Amino acid sequence: MFCMFVREHYEDKWGWGASSKYLYRALIRALGLQGREDELMRLAEPRRGRKEERDLAVRIWSLKAEGKTAPQMKVIFESEGQHYSLEKIESYLKTRRKKLKA
Repeated sequence: MFCMFVREHYEDKWGWGASSKYLYRALIRALGLQGREDELMRLAEPRRGRKEERDLAVRIWSLKAEGKTAPQMKVIFESEGQHYSLEKIESYLKTRRKKLKA
């Protein structure tokens, strides 16, 4: 459980680096889980790479279904205080992007 908490919240509360790895290993040893240390470290380590913005994708697709164009979507997002480039909005409209399962 704790390893999943670390994975989900490492950016919010602390950075994942040498110091956090050390503290996490100390916690594993304090809990007496040395036999599973490698597995727990692998579970706790955050995944690197581009973060998925599923909510943004769903919102853009729903606006597209309403007949809005990318420049109109940009204006809508800016009125809501969210500033996305036109290229970013258009990248979500490409047909090769995987569709979300409902």
